[in-house]
Amino acid sequence: MTTLELICWAEERHKYYCELAAEFLINFDKVFNYPRFKLFASKSRYAGWAKYGEYLCEYNLSYLLAAKEDYEQTIAHEVAHFCKRQLKIGAKSHGELFMFILEDVFHCLANRYHNYQRKEEHITQAKLLLKIVELNERRNDGV
Repeated sequence: MTTLELICWAEERHKYYCELAAEFLINFDKVFNYPRFKLFASKSRYAGWAKYGEYLCEYNLSYLLAAKEDYEQTIAHEVAHFCKRQLKIGAKSHGELFMFILEDVFHCLANRYHNYQRKEEHITQAKLLLKIVELNERRNDGV
């Protein structure tokens, strides 16, 4: 899988888990508000981040490049945070409801932490890719 295909795959999986969350919340007469998908590049240990205030799931591209399809666990994990929050505000971040959503709704392992192995080259490549995207967007916007 090329890097571009991998990024497209990650975005498709994000949408897939959002759709599962939407189907699940219908049972409670709730509408799932899809969080946006965004990539970031960082040396941080965080493979992903659910930013409630921005309605955003951020995914660390360096881990995606390193883990490839195994990164799906992180995608499901971040979307599960939004599903949990929309069902019950105030529920524990990684509590029973969160674990239920991951295991029984998304059919994923209910892990809190990852063990992805990445190299410095994954971080460098991720930062370079995102810089290219940013420059291309600026050019297209006429900046």
